[in-house]
Amino acid sequence: MSGKDFPFQYDIGRRSNYVGRGQETQVENINAYVCQPPSPTDKAVIVVHDIYGWQFPDTRYVADIIAANGYLIICPDFFLGKAPWTPNDHWQTFGDWLKHRDPMEVDR
Repeated sequence: MSGKDFPFQYDIGRRSNYVGRGQETQVENINAYVCQPPSPTDKAVIVVHDIYGWQFPDTRYVADIIAANGYLIICPDFFLGKAPWTPNDHWQTFGDWLKHRDPMEVDR
């Protein structure tokens, strides 16, 4: 068997149950994770998630770290409700998965 025959192995370790400091909300027609900094600010960061999506514990962990450093954070669901890639998915199916998440086909 070659390496491509095995599912992608990603160990989310101790953050697998991480909930996050922020909250899920809806902005217009897009779900998003929003995290407030400890004190009022006029600075904000848009966190762009990877293939694991906006609800992935590591994504929220990074967003919370940035918020703790004084930034308002928003992490939109750029997949617009479509299922993200999971650590148990097989790379052989990645091409098909990606076809349904074309970044050029954005719901405006």
